[in-house]
Amino acid sequence: MVAAAEADPVVKADPVASLPMYDGPALRPLCNAWWRGIAGHCRDLGLDDVPAALIWPDDLYGHWQSGHIFLSQTCGYPLTHALKAGLRLVATPRYRAEGCDGPLYRSRILGRASNRATGLADFKGRRVAYNDRDSQSGYNALRAAVAAIADGGPFFADSLHTGSHGASMAAVQNGMADLCAVDCITFAIAERLAPDSVKGLSTIGWTAAVPGLPFVTSAGRDDGFVEALRRGLMAAVDDPALAEVRDGLLLEGFAALEPRDYAGILEMEQAAEAAGYPVLA
Repeated sequence: MVAAAEADPVVKADPVASLPMYDGPALRPLCNAWWRGIAGHCRDLGLDDVPAALIWPDDLYGHWQSGHIFLSQTCGYPLTHALKAGLRLVATPRYRAEGCDGPLYRSRILGRASNRATGLADFKGRRVAYNDRDSQSGYNALRAAVAAIADGGPFFADSLHTGSHGASMAAVQNGMADLCAVDCITFAIAERLAPDSVKGLSTIGWTAAVPGLPFVTSAGRDDGFVEALRRGLMAAVDDPALAEVRDGLLLEGFAALEPRDYAGILEMEQAAEAAGYPVLA
């Protein structure tokens, strides 16, 4: 008789944490310090398997869909689309930047100051830069703003996919594009830490406000875990030892929103499509 083969042991993946939305090289030390503060408060609240350190994944969608997220941050557009079934909303941050209103944020619509444009309509027939099609701040919000004045026809002559807000701003600065939309927190951080990256840019308008970039956990987490994690975030916001870190990240606090509060993102997309403007260019 042939002995039955032993089943391979089930390997349980450790939970992971990431903060990949506002994580430029100058901000990573602050992100790491912020996470250490959050992690300490989560442990104090009795949460188990709290990651000791952040990870910086190259494949963000694979990371977010892994089922092993303890805490991360994503964009609102993926949360309402590709990541809807894979992530749970924990809390929405409140940032201190022009264009923010509590947990809501907007994008600056940017052109070159030398163009002397007075509004979005002045960019008809020009070239637009955008970071990614799945970006609320760089694509969806701008598309909705343009759809309102495009009369159902083409507006921009061409578009440039840049891959990041920083690259979009650089494309406008150097003349490779004429317009882009950048979320107000990204712009405020750049203005503080890398003023040359916004030099020569002019804000010619603002997009409509929607809830900001959500802090999330994997969808398999239960209500008790989500509530404890939210309490850990709130405790970190109230911790005076983390005041300097929060200031560096422009963080003021969190709001406990519901997924339905992000419906405005879907409504922007639907309104643009209904107006006959499904793509920027």
